[in-house]
Amino acid sequence: MIKKLSALKFGLLYCFAHFSVEVACFYYLFNNLKIGDLWWIIALAYDALAFLPQSLMGIIADKFPKICYGVIGFIVVLISLILPFSWFGVITIALGNALVHVDGAEKTLINSGGKITPNALFVGGGSFGVVTGTFLGKLSGYYILIPLALVVVTIILLLIFTTDNNTKNSSENNSNNMLSAPNVASDKLPQTLLTIIIIFAVAVRGYIGYSIPTAWSVTNFHLIILYCYMGFGKMLGGIVADKFGYKKTTIISIVGALPFLLLGNAIPIVSLTGVLLYSMSMPITVGIIYSKFPTSPGFAFGITTIGLFIGSCPEFFFSIKSLAVQQIVVTVLSITVLILLLLSLKKEIKNV
Repeated sequence: MIKKLSALKFGLLYCFAHFSVEVACFYYLFNNLKIGDLWWIIALAYDALAFLPQSLMGIIADKFPKICYGVIGFIVVLISLILPFSWFGVITIALGNALVHVDGAEKTLINSGGKITPNALFVGGGSFGVVTGTFLGKLSGYYILIPLALVVVTIILLLIFTTDNNTKNSSENNSNNMLSAPNVASDKLPQTLLTIIIIFAVAVRGYIGYSIPTAWSVTNFHLIILYCYMGFGKMLGGIVADKFGYKKTTIISIVGALPFLLLGNAIPIVSLTGVLLYSMSMPITVGIIYSKFPTSPGFAFGITTIGLFIGSCPEFFFSIKSLAVQQIVVTVLSITVLILLLLSLKKEIKNV
């Protein structure tokens, strides 16, 4: 018999799924690629294929919700891990990653009861997977067994705990308004304008993640801690938003993070506090766009990943060397995002 999961348990299940798929994908990349002329091209292509198709996949998932997209995605990832490294493998493992993201977004949003915490748990798990896969990929020997085991275990868990009967996303439920999107987006902004704002806000968050001054991050341990703070920040953002509201969380996240980001270049704990606080804005952007597209959770989440790809692009082409210029850019972008997000939210948030 298929077991029924609560919203929180769905979040935890897909937190593990997101962790597993990122371990597998980044193991694949770092175990096979060496730093060289083609590295940035392959990395950029992987990001494009993992992020950009998610909105289209989301549309398909919204229309045909009974398909097990997560299981399909993990099977594709598993095949890519087993086959010899090639461009075909890079393409397939990136698309498998995208399918898992869409499935996780669908399940954690439509089973959330109007809360954003389950989705925040799902997204936050990816940060831990990225850094774990990166370091496993640099090792030789039988370490491939770890991502293989994680993928197989996750496939089994998804088959046990996720079916069309265990989710609310069906045509009948759609017609009865049983989807539980949070009612947080401003009614004054049209969908197109709000979509552009959210893509911009997510792009800025992604860019700042790469560009914040972190002269202190010089060891592998520092990198691990940095990604862990990012992951915990995203999870915490969902909890705080559900507890205290989206506007307060937005202000706490961006205004609270700014001085720590600007002054933490040489002081790890200061910088990490800023990273944690700023990462809390992730659930805000997902909640706003889902509120505007309440019957299309897959598409809504996919929109945010367009912003992630845009935010990652500058890192491939240039970097700002001057600390003062970095601080100015972070400040201007952060204040702009703060204003836009506050304008995108209702004056009075009604949490479900």
